[in-house]
Amino acid sequence: TTTTAAPTTTAPPTTTTAASTTTLPEFPPENTNLVHGGEVWVVVLAASQDFNDPVLAQAVSDADDAGYTTGPTDCDVGAAEAVGLPEEENYYTVSVYFHSEADAHAAHTAFVARGIEGTVALVQTFCLD
Repeated sequence: TTTTAAPTTTAPPTTTTAASTTTLPEFPPENTNLVHGGEVWVVVLAASQDFNDPVLAQAVSDADDAGYTTGPTDCDVGAAEAVGLPEEENYYTVSVYFHSEADAHAAHTAFVARGIEGTVALVQTFCLD
């Protein structure tokens, strides 16, 4: 006698992929209550010796996209040095100001998650009187 095995059918492999969504970190509120000569935590987004440098304009746009209002200034003592530039020269920087170091780090994390580099620093503000 001959025995024939019953044909086996194998279902094609299936993969189920759950739709993954990446939630970007939120930006903390900015500190707009600045005082002349006061210390404040910032995220420095750009620095340049040329006020018309496109890198400064891009940093202002990035800050605006995040809901912050800022612009280039040469009045934040310590901002240029925080990004590794010599303190004896004059630089314009674009920074966003925060109420605490923790807020500055949270904002930095949110910027980095969006592909925007920056540096957290403690600066002294001037040109506010």
